Amino acid sequence: MCTFISSFSFVVAGHPGVIGIDVWAVRPTVVNGTTGVDRNLAIGGDGGDRRHGMGRLEDGLGCRSSGIVCWPNEKPACFTGWLLKAVVKIVKNLVVFASENGRGGACANDELKAETLAANVPTPRSTIAIETTVVAMRNWKICNAVAALLLYGNFLGGFSSITQLFDFVQIRSSFDWENGNFVIGSEQHQRPTYRDLQDDVFHKTWNRTWVYQSSFDRATGINKADSWFQPRRRCKETCCVETVAISLSQDDTKPINWRSDHQDLADVRIQKFVNDDVTIFAQNLNEAMIPCLLPGTIIALDNYDDVVQYFWFQVRPKIMVPYILITGGSDSDAPIAKPSFLPDYIKDPLLIHWYATNPNYSTNSIVFQNMRHEKFQSMLSGLSYVHPQHRYLMTYLELTNFTNPFRNRKRWTEMVDIEDFDRDVFVHFGIKNRRIRWPIWNALCGNNTTSIDPTSRVSCNRNTETIPLHQIYQEMSTAKFGISPVGKGYDCYRHYELLLLGVIPVVWERNPASIDLYEGLPVIQIPNMDKLSSREEYVQFIQQYIQSDKFQNSTESFAASWEKLFLRHKRRMVLEKSGRSSDIIRDPEGNEYYQGYRYSPDNGGRPIYCHNAIENCALREDAILHPDWLDTEAGARVDQDWIDSWNDIGGGFASNR
Repeated sequence: MCTFISSFSFVVAGHPGVIGIDVWAVRPTVVNGTTGVDRNLAIGGDGGDRRHGMGRLEDGLGCRSSGIVCWPNEKPACFTGWLLKAVVKIVKNLVVFASENGRGGACANDELKAETLAANVPTPRSTIAIETTVVAMRNWKICNAVAALLLYGNFLGGFSSITQLFDFVQIRSSFDWENGNFVIGSEQHQRPTYRDLQDDVFHKTWNRTWVYQSSFDRATGINKADSWFQPRRRCKETCCVETVAISLSQDDTKPINWRSDHQDLADVRIQKFVNDDVTIFAQNLNEAMIPCLLPGTIIALDNYDDVVQYFWFQVRPKIMVPYILITGGSDSDAPIAKPSFLPDYIKDPLLIHWYATNPNYSTNSIVFQNMRHEKFQSMLSGLSYVHPQHRYLMTYLELTNFTNPFRNRKRWTEMVDIEDFDRDVFVHFGIKNRRIRWPIWNALCGNNTTSIDPTSRVSCNRNTETIPLHQIYQEMSTAKFGISPVGKGYDCYRHYELLLLGVIPVVWERNPASIDLYEGLPVIQIPNMDKLSSREEYVQFIQQYIQSDKFQNSTESFAASWEKLFLRHKRRMVLEKSGRSSDIIRDPEGNEYYQGYRYSPDNGGRPIYCHNAIENCALREDAILHPDWLDTEAGARVDQDWIDSWNDIGGGFASNR
């Protein structure tokens, strides 16, 4: 067997403050005894030069850019082993280089330094040269993280067949060395599509039992005293509260999910239905807990009429501390306006902030309209854990190292033309029980024929119930744009499937709520989408967006908005608004933890589930059925003695905030 190898490199380059790493792994395989691909894989890091310090592995390194390495009797898997040994050697050199520059692995003096390392790996027949270029930055904090980056995740993983051609897998990350944080999505080059990696995704998922995990499922929780964390606890007659340290790192790579995020972010919750599918930190709120609530407590409500009414009429009159409210987990608009005065509760003097999915500002409440800019914020919905979306999308995101596909806009610079509609625009949504979608489907697919057999395609195929999701994602990922009309709720999970796959959604505009909701994201919004009657009209909206300043000047905004698709953004936003971000602590290894409030009713009170409103969430005689009382002294009453007694405890952290 003779394998034709093109140039390949491991490159570390960057600029002060942020460093990027590009790694291209080459997996040779055999088709009828031979393979052959010649590609230039030498690429520069974020902010680095494409040819920085290497010159495509030319003279002096023992391997030309189009060299031939032959193993007459060797299997391709051997190449993987040799290459991995080379990487290990490189990693060791990198760590040595880092530690030699002082501060226990924190590299560099005040001046930038550069070092070029080469690893020559002897093989039975030839020599493979792998070059790394390292630019050491000022204020490096975690130099040995370079090793973790090079070997991150499934590096060279998934080698399962010798019947494929060369498979190029890009693995890329960056660290914010200034703050020691992982930075999601710093990609300057186009990441592989889901279709490019379809075999890898399939092999990693086909025989794998998949159980959706909440952030808390994946978290590390500490509720016992340690050298770096001293939990606090206080009790009253009917309840207790204690602090628990909960890790934050798992939020960095957890895609947002509309069914569970509002509860995953909270300390206490009121549910519509019993949910045994996921484990959540938030306790089910029992009225016996209310006297123990602390300032900045985060309360999650399933956004249904009876739940929201029960909270405002029955629970809120008993609360005597400032709090955060999150409503979500349903298809209902927020704020719910049944009865019509319900949005007026935004004036609650103890309500610090109100976060909500599926925002709709068309309420007749003057109070809400006047105060929404100050106290109300829309929140992206995300995927749905009742569908196997995470099974495939998480695997794909891991393979691409959660790279931001929108950092590089080159894919969308070519003008979309009506002749290329089938190639560039993906259309796949159910119409059976959604009359509002019928005119959209008819305009895009109803009277169109293509040269491709419609039974073999996903886009514009009326069969939306039996096509495997893996197949849907393969075709979806090759498009530039995806049509995503409203579902049962306004903010459809399809939007987020498209975004995570690197496809720009085309959605129904709900101005001004949708403008706020999708701010910074690559989303095309069309008002009155059901009034468009042809593909040409859709193409016109798409072309206008591509040519707009919003898209042409979007590099920085798209880089930041990619983080909105992961729970980290929501968590940090809510903690900041609640006044609790200053309580984030670090363990001796530097891992961050926030302090959750765990409440418990000492009287053994049972949880509240409002699916049976008569039994659980019925309004009693002490319910207050109108928000006017909030304008009185009682509406702003605070239990200052309780707050002072909690603050007198101290603790919560040792010395490392």
